[in-house]
Amino acid sequence: MFDTTIWGRTTTEFELEEPDPKFDSEFSPLYHDGAAALNIGIKMWDLEIERREDNLKSTYATDDDEHIANGWRIAKGAYEYLTKTIGLEPKEVFRRWPA
Repeated sequence: MFDTTIWGRTTTEFELEEPDPKFDSEFSPLYHDGAAALNIGIKMWDLEIERREDNLKSTYATDDDEHIANGWRIAKGAYEYLTKTIGLEPKEVFRRWPA
């Protein structure tokens, strides 16, 4: 158990919640579920890859669209390798190393 104190209460008394990109501008390990935050990022990767691929099909495509889409694909591939092949489970990592 961990005992980080916030406003006189320990963090064990708080339920960690999924960050909401509409209201939260950054990740806070004291309040946010880290695995849920990573899943938000993965969804954003997918959206950005799709958007860049759509741009590549248009007459407005730039070299940057391809480079950015490739960068997102590389990052997503590394994350999938880490979680699916190596077997790292982000939820467990955040559970074991709380703020």
